[in-house]
Amino acid sequence: MLSAAVMLASFVSLNGAEPRGVEGALDSVKELSLYHTVFDSPSKDEADSVPLGNGVTGVNLWVEENGDLLFYVARNDAISEMHRLLKLGRVRVSLSPNPFRANQHFVQTLHLSDGICEIEAGQGKEGLTLKVWVDAESQVIYVSGDSDTPTDVTVSLENWRTNRKSFDPEEIGSTWIYRGGIPDNLTPNYEAADVVTHEADTVRWYHRNEHSPVPIHVEQMRLQRDADKIIDPILHRTFGGVLYGEGFVQSAKNTLGKWGARQFEIRVATESLQSQSVKDYNLAIDAVMESAVSANVAEERTRAWWNAFWGRSWIFVKESPALIIPANKLPLHFGAGRDGMLPIGGEFRNVAIHDGGLDQVQIKQSASVQEKESKPIEGESIVEFQPVAGAHIETGELGKGYLAAKASADVTFPRGFTVEAFIKPERAGRIFDKVLPGGSNGYLLDLYEGKLRLIVGNNTLYSTKVVPTGQWSHVAAVCRSSGELEIYLNGERVDERAEAVVEAQSTKSDVTQAYILTKYQFACQQRSVFPSHFNGGIFNVAPEFAYYATDPRGKHWSADYRFYGPNFWWQNTRFMYQLHLAQGNDDLLDSFFEFYFGNLSAFRSMAKRHFNADGIFMYETISHFGLPGMGDFGWNQEQYSEGYTKNIWQQCLELGAFALDRYDYTGDRAFLKRAIDWCDQSLRFYDTRFKKGKDGKIVIFPTHGVETYWYGVTGDTPSIAGLLEITRRLLALPSDTTTQAQRNRWQTFAECIPALPKKKDENGDIVPDVAQKYDPRRSNYEAPEMYGVYPFKHYGLNRKEHDIEEARRGWHRIYVKGHSCWYQTGVFAARLGMAKEAAEDVLIRTGKSTRLRVVDFPGRYFRFPGFFSSPHDWCPDYDGAGNMANTLQEMLIHQGGGNSIMILPAWPEHWDASFKLHAPGQTTVELEYKGGKLLKLEVTPESRRKDIVLPDFLKSHKLTVPLQVP
Repeated sequence: MLSAAVMLASFVSLNGAEPRGVEGALDSVKELSLYHTVFDSPSKDEADSVPLGNGVTGVNLWVEENGDLLFYVARNDAISEMHRLLKLGRVRVSLSPNPFRANQHFVQTLHLSDGICEIEAGQGKEGLTLKVWVDAESQVIYVSGDSDTPTDVTVSLENWRTNRKSFDPEEIGSTWIYRGGIPDNLTPNYEAADVVTHEADTVRWYHRNEHSPVPIHVEQMRLQRDADKIIDPILHRTFGGVLYGEGFVQSAKNTLGKWGARQFEIRVATESLQSQSVKDYNLAIDAVMESAVSANVAEERTRAWWNAFWGRSWIFVKESPALIIPANKLPLHFGAGRDGMLPIGGEFRNVAIHDGGLDQVQIKQSASVQEKESKPIEGESIVEFQPVAGAHIETGELGKGYLAAKASADVTFPRGFTVEAFIKPERAGRIFDKVLPGGSNGYLLDLYEGKLRLIVGNNTLYSTKVVPTGQWSHVAAVCRSSGELEIYLNGERVDERAEAVVEAQSTKSDVTQAYILTKYQFACQQRSVFPSHFNGGIFNVAPEFAYYATDPRGKHWSADYRFYGPNFWWQNTRFMYQLHLAQGNDDLLDSFFEFYFGNLSAFRSMAKRHFNADGIFMYETISHFGLPGMGDFGWNQEQYSEGYTKNIWQQCLELGAFALDRYDYTGDRAFLKRAIDWCDQSLRFYDTRFKKGKDGKIVIFPTHGVETYWYGVTGDTPSIAGLLEITRRLLALPSDTTTQAQRNRWQTFAECIPALPKKKDENGDIVPDVAQKYDPRRSNYEAPEMYGVYPFKHYGLNRKEHDIEEARRGWHRIYVKGHSCWYQTGVFAARLGMAKEAAEDVLIRTGKSTRLRVVDFPGRYFRFPGFFSSPHDWCPDYDGAGNMANTLQEMLIHQGGGNSIMILPAWPEHWDASFKLHAPGQTTVELEYKGGKLLKLEVTPESRRKDIVLPDFLKSHKLTVPLQVP
């Protein structure tokens, strides 16, 4: 097998060519400074950490009152022999005298513009300043200290991989490739212990992989004939670090010390590579140490890199708050969830839902009624729940122990709502439910671990008091028109926010903050050999603080654990990279494309062996070596067996369209050559995998409508939309970039592609459809019928090939308009010019209540405001963050039909915006829109002005420099 050092020799140079758009950097520095993360007190634990990184090496940093500064060290390429993304370790810096003790001056600032965290602690003769950063041009972490008083400093490596680790059937799920276990000991089931060595003035450690999962995957997937073509990036991969600092000497195991210091500097060098021997690895990390520069030089060049990064592009928004209560046609339940799941049991009285938020006096009046005086639910009929004000619901299905009410239309509450009831519960469960399990498309009130929990869209609120079982209580939940959520128990407000200190009014924008912090975190981790991971990236912490799907409490799992493992899920991973085109971040795209292009051999082998097809094919979920894991493929299977992601084909087409987009933005002919090859081989797969019908059109069967439609599907829209777009765009390329033979082949195949599937709705109007044929049963909540809007471009503004109103009608018919993770609700709306709907999506995703919550601590959230929660993923959630950022960008600017550049195409007229973003044709647009007026619009190069298209509400504006409006 070829070494990944050969096949993935695409490590992104930290000293490479200057990215686009750095000139005139940081005109917006004053606005950016408003969003620096500032703490005025030390932190409690790692849930209060802040992220730092240079794109390859990253840290989670926090300060504790006991006098310690701590940080995890991580890299995207620290992949273990069991295919887990491991932390390199944790570093503890201890200071005496303690500058961080309670009631002392403390200011911790994460300077986003500089990529540096600065800490000022103590006062007078006990003052201390610390700076921590990761050098922008080397893999070295710096901790620089300046103290007004002599300080004893110790720095320790905290390493938990001290023994060989075998995996039980539950924890092995964190590899993902082996979820469900390894049968019959077919391959090793362990990770080796780390090796720690000491010298007089360093602590050196590493993890080395002496076995690899690749051979068993090649064998089980019947790819032995191509074994030498499958990249193995895992075998002999060695990663770790060296802890050192001038004047520091060994003082204890894994610990260095320096005493009586007024100034000190600690360094941590990191490395990860495949090496023939430990000696080779040590030579490599020695080179990292030897090339390290002084702290002053490293600080200055790190500031310069980050300043230039922020100058490439920016967005500053002033949004107007809005109440967003997702509307859906799901049944309304009291006493249980969907299909009687999670029943609360017991008895109910005076169940009511009101249109509008009752005040506390009204709620107290309701609660003052004695339960014996209240009216029990009677009857067996299912009540029709109408979208009208204040209807009491007093009858329902009692045979199943809960009340069900059907919604005859999308239920909306423009003035908010109040739900209340007397309950005598038997157990935890649903009180009020109108949402899909685990979703964010509706609302619910339930008993969760004894406390009331209110969920409205992506907003979650908990009570601070336990609701007793076996006795009567009056419960109420309010969602006000301001967006504020409230929970009441027996007439008293008992939610977390009532307990919390009310923050001073800020001029900050939640949308701007979320966008900036997302952009920052991606830059911290996306210049590595491998793409970053949607489920926590390199900034996850120990799982007991925040988890998904599995409960790690009491199991002593380390920060090496994450659900879904480090696999690359295409639908999730793409959201973290597509936004870089408009931001001008070519350097952050390199590892993404190199990873997929570098695994062409694996994709070609799978196409041939599994489907007897030419060209390339990749599964929805792949490992670092390009193959799906055994947990998905299935042991002793002839073909892939995982139900949700089986028979989904369009991933290569999506990546091909993305690659062509990158060429459109950059004009890079060398990259285009590789993109053409990828697209050509993607078309070959369809051409040889599927048969042609009597009409000469390709019959795409069997297939799925992504993960949602599994049964009887023929000609899925994602595949057809992708084939139509790729052939159209290939044929439109400059003639000197392709051959006549290629163009002939593409034209012939284009004539075999079916038309984009459509149907008539109940009103007789045309809307996009899921596929040519399909069984309407759903297994998930995606919208494959909308793939002609995104990721492919068939419907859209200034596009003539399809009526945009068809897609707009289709948007309103989406079964679940989710606003988290991979739901594409917002970007669909943005591309269709639906400003209100796109804005609602962004507001939900960036609201304060989407912040990542600390498990078991009501009212406590992760302290860094850029760490977001997710109902579907391990956290911090990065595909949802990328999805939000991409939607916001497309609301401000996106490519229309032809060469047109749509400006503010889906922008609410009452929101202010200032941005600098990139467009195809090596174009940048800088705009300021405030108070309903367009104050500035600069287009570079000037020749692209003719392609600008303004929204109707701005076409009458006169600018200092005349603007031609098509």
